[in-house]
Amino acid sequence: MTINYDHVCVDVETTGLDPRLDEVVEVTAMEYNLSGAIGKTFTRLCRPQSGMISKRVTDIHGITYEMVKDSPCYLKDKIREELFSFIGKRTVTGHNVEKFDLGFLKIKPVKIIDTLILSKKMFTGSHNLGSMCKKLNIEFDKEHAHGSEYDVIKTIALHIKLNNILMKESEKEANLPIFTEIKEAVTTKRVGVVPTEDDIELFYTQIYSFSRINTFHTCPFKWYMLYIKKIKEPPRDYLTVGSVCHKIAEEAGKWCYKRTIINKIISYKGREMTFDPTVIFTDSSQIPVLFPGIPGLYELIFFLDKHATNYERVTMPDREDYDKIVNAALAQYSVNDPSIVCEIKYIMNKYYLKRDLSTSINGMLITEKRLVFDKDWKVLQDFYANNAFFRGIIDVIKYDNKTVVITDYKSSRVMMSYEELQHDMQLKMYVMMVYHFLPRESYNKIIIKIDYIRFCQEILYEIENIDEYISEAHQWVVDSIKLIENNIISKDGMAFQPTRNQYCGSCFLAEDGICPLFNQKFINDIGDPCNFMIRSPENCVAAFKKAEVLSIQYANLMKKCKEFIKSTDIPVVIDEIARLGLYTKAGLEISPEKFTLLMLDKGFKLKDFINAFGLTKTSLDKIQKQLKTVLTNEELMSIGEESHRVEFKALTPIEIEKYCNC
Repeated sequence: MTINYDHVCVDVETTGLDPRLDEVVEVTAMEYNLSGAIGKTFTRLCRPQSGMISKRVTDIHGITYEMVKDSPCYLKDKIREELFSFIGKRTVTGHNVEKFDLGFLKIKPVKIIDTLILSKKMFTGSHNLGSMCKKLNIEFDKEHAHGSEYDVIKTIALHIKLNNILMKESEKEANLPIFTEIKEAVTTKRVGVVPTEDDIELFYTQIYSFSRINTFHTCPFKWYMLYIKKIKEPPRDYLTVGSVCHKIAEEAGKWCYKRTIINKIISYKGREMTFDPTVIFTDSSQIPVLFPGIPGLYELIFFLDKHATNYERVTMPDREDYDKIVNAALAQYSVNDPSIVCEIKYIMNKYYLKRDLSTSINGMLITEKRLVFDKDWKVLQDFYANNAFFRGIIDVIKYDNKTVVITDYKSSRVMMSYEELQHDMQLKMYVMMVYHFLPRESYNKIIIKIDYIRFCQEILYEIENIDEYISEAHQWVVDSIKLIENNIISKDGMAFQPTRNQYCGSCFLAEDGICPLFNQKFINDIGDPCNFMIRSPENCVAAFKKAEVLSIQYANLMKKCKEFIKSTDIPVVIDEIARLGLYTKAGLEISPEKFTLLMLDKGFKLKDFINAFGLTKTSLDKIQKQLKTVLTNEELMSIGEESHRVEFKALTPIEIEKYCNC
């Protein structure tokens, strides 16, 4: 049987990095196909015409001038022509072949596939050959790297694996809902799907979490694509920044907690201490030996809280240890992009200088607690158990003196107000999980704490009625699952409809041309946006859709849409659930003078609220909490006046009713 080898992988070793000045010292080309069959190999050592190979370069690829002094030159002795003949009209592949290898080989293949470019499109983090092999479980020996034949073999294995991933993704795309009237759907219709029998089977294997349920409420269509059709969402830079900052803050807290326990042991034992106190974390069996009558770490912590009072307090890790924590987190998430590294280090350096963790380290501390429950809300030991129903990860659970404090780290750029904190459903889910995890009689108070990493600030909320709070959280889960279930059994083509929301512009379903409402691939072509004239609502819709998904490039187009809206009384409908218009958002401008007089009249001293000058509504909420007072609506209006900010966007009727005064 004749085997068709339609690809040729190439790799070169050179005297340097500049193809205009440096030369080829080794070239390998190997024919293969995507089924994994490998054919003939073309490999040559080449003598550089310069007559030398520097030691610095030899240290990289191991080739000395002595090894190649009797070999032919790549260009002068026509090795290039031999290589070109070997390749023929087949596809040339290689890792960084476009920008590096072909510049030295000085040939122009019919078709090129660069596995470095493919890797960057499909994965985050480091993309060099060794890193990519590690990510895809391809054995890679650094000792043999930078030998052209070895690199070619590994690049072929990498290309085959990358291609298999792409093939699977293509199969998934083939099974996606087909929108036959895509143009009409994008501009006017709400389009749903008809779940298949396979979809229904997958539904019954669902394991819920806050993020899964919240995704459904944000956009049912996205939920369907993520959790039923299993479309993988690509990683985002802002999510990477958040994850790494989150990890650093958590590890810094753990370091301080352990260091504080050690300091308490040193204080309590004093001169009697003849052991390394860190042993309590590595070998708990030593605790009853070192502390007679104390069986384990839990009991030791509370014993030390009570008996060790004169100890050194720890506010933050030592700088050296903190830098290790930062670098370990960057390595764990494979962050190599310089701009992302700089942003993370800037945020976390500010956090290091301004945060004091000493107030959060008494009592029992549990970090990154993974909790999973069955349908009866009983705690399961295996996070990935087959009968798991609901699961989540809580950043920190602190238990001290019958009080539970739940801490959630956030790296977002916006802080919740005190009122928003009380009603945040994600925090209610955390409280619900703790409620089912800890014996009810073991605590009488639950406090929620948000640690805003970017702002180096905390906000806290004490739950007044725990049972009522939990009941609301339970009901939200039950009602949400019923809604999902109603969609999954629907056969009218209106299930899992896409919903316009604030995340549409950055949604990967829009970028990939899958979403029928907010779609970068199927927006109308309006030609030159600078010369596009808006004379009708239809023109305005076409222009707005173009500008909405590509707002930076089409700011001028958005301006034209805004001018048209001002000039017409005709409603402009973007889709069935959103219309375009000018809306005003109400706010409150606080007068520092009136606020000061009011606070003095209420009996407070100036030093109690001097930091409140220049108040926004959010900072006013904080100062009210700090002073343990609540201003009435009449008092609020007496120290400020209502302000309005005009925003231009497409909003749903619900959003208009909730946030705006038209």
